[in-house]
Amino acid sequence: VVVPDLDDYLEQKRVIGEAAGSLASDLIEGRDMGVGIGSRRTLSFAVRSLRARPKSESWVVGLTGGVTSGSATNTFEVATAFARALGVECHYLTAPIYCANPESRNALLLNDELTDVLARTEIADIGIVSCGALAQDTSLTQIRVVKDNLDAVLKRGAVGEFMGWFLDARGQAIDHFLNDSIIALPPDKLKLKPISVLVSGGIRKIPIIRAILRAGYVNRLVTNEGVARALLQGPR
Repeated sequence: VVVPDLDDYLEQKRVIGEAAGSLASDLIEGRDMGVGIGSRRTLSFAVRSLRARPKSESWVVGLTGGVTSGSATNTFEVATAFARALGVECHYLTAPIYCANPESRNALLLNDELTDVLARTEIADIGIVSCGALAQDTSLTQIRVVKDNLDAVLKRGAVGEFMGWFLDARGQAIDHFLNDSIIALPPDKLKLKPISVLVSGGIRKIPIIRAILRAGYVNRLVTNEGVARALLQGPR
């Protein structure tokens, strides 16, 4: 799905998000399914055009742990808004998206309730996600552990983040402890879902969007015209 280019940054996110909500409505309407939701502002706009009524046994699950700030863009808020709009229950990965180290991640995953929700992220029928550039002004790069390691992540070849995972230009997770300390659905698991939708736009996100498509993690894309044209022209 391709929407027109807009000069206003926030309006562009809104139009992309609302287009994604309409697409999601068509995919969810009348079905019994698990719906996995990522984070970011663009996805929060998708709720505005979400009109689907799935079967009552359906549910929503957040696909990543949370961040400590960023109301309306945090996975907890976005997943809750989707669940309310659909009239179904919601499940949360009640943990930070990044742990201090792999050992603390492993300790958290001793909690049965948390591992149950993590398993639910894998069995969800549809994943609706976004991605981010590695700029200084995003909610993710304001997390202390990310801010402290951003230069190292860039030096390892990361072109952006996808559900919190730092990926290189081929769409592969870089070798860095942040990728070993994350509480989130792995991209390879998203790839197995029948329906996986990437909702993202803006010129500075072209490298990470291209990397995600190159790796085949999603089978649907909602973006703006400028990004779509750049993707069709191939890498520069």
